[in-house]
Amino acid sequence: MKILSEILDSYLEYPGGISNSNWGLAGSMKFAEKVDVLTDKFDVETIGDYDIALIGVGDDRNTNNKTSFSGIKKIKEALFDLYPVNSSMKIIDLGNLKSGVNIDDTYFALKDLLSELLKVNIVPVIMGVGHDLTYAQYMAYAKDNQKVNLTTIDNKLDLGKIDSEMSSSTYLSRIILDDGEYLFNYTNLGYQKFLVSQESIDLMSKLY
Repeated sequence: MKILSEILDSYLEYPGGISNSNWGLAGSMKFAEKVDVLTDKFDVETIGDYDIALIGVGDDRNTNNKTSFSGIKKIKEALFDLYPVNSSMKIIDLGNLKSGVNIDDTYFALKDLLSELLKVNIVPVIMGVGHDLTYAQYMAYAKDNQKVNLTTIDNKLDLGKIDSEMSSSTYLSRIILDDGEYLFNYTNLGYQKFLVSQESIDLMSKLY
């Protein structure tokens, strides 16, 4: 818990502006009222009581989607206005991951945070702006030697060129070519054949 406590203190911030009160109608309970929020008074020793952790990541330096944290706030506002399906599930909103000095710092921080959450059996839900964050999520599992089943919903296979820099359009090749071979299975839903090269389709068919 000490490592997780240090990560929560160093890497995360709660931006405010999204209240978890006054959302429901009389006699009803909306999603926001079921979500606890990380504050400076939060007892990290109780985090194992939660089932799901919400994490915003607004670092958009390796994606063309330049919505940053404003898009994450809109997602949370829409989510919190819904009615919960499973009332027994405990959820905590950890706020937003601070962007690092460079994008690799952000990946490193996200990987460490996710790794510690997984150790206490918390399912992390990342609200981010780029597909490149999937790589940091994958590395969190690889760090603990866990095999990964990865599913993406995308109109393209984000392979790019092998020697290309990390981005939302190349992250998948980094995962596939990882020396640790922690990717057990990969599934893509919704790719459009006219947007994907035949070489990429043949490669994925051979591998998975």
